[in-house]
Amino acid sequence: MLGVGIVRGKTGVHDFELPRPEIRQPDEVLVRLKEVGIDGTDYGVVKYNLQDFAEARDTLVLGHEGVGVVEAVGSAVKSLKPGDVAVVTARRGASS
Repeated sequence: MLGVGIVRGKTGVHDFELPRPEIRQPDEVLVRLKEVGIDGTDYGVVKYNLQDFAEARDTLVLGHEGVGVVEAVGSAVKSLKPGDVAVVTARRGASS
């Protein structure tokens, strides 16, 4: 799966391969993104080389708002089904 973002120790924007996500919890949904928005947060990450990576990660995918099509749902998901269009926002919370 293609990711576009920043890479630890490098400046600028790069593309890289990522493993395909899998549903691991009953309340999870797998969405194939069709469009992703790039905003001021992403611009600042690139412009100022803000390498705020999740623990044990060397890449950060840009774009945290998008639209796509549901590919699969966990067993507890009742409001979505494969083929539905979904709008997503991804935020990585503070670690404790």
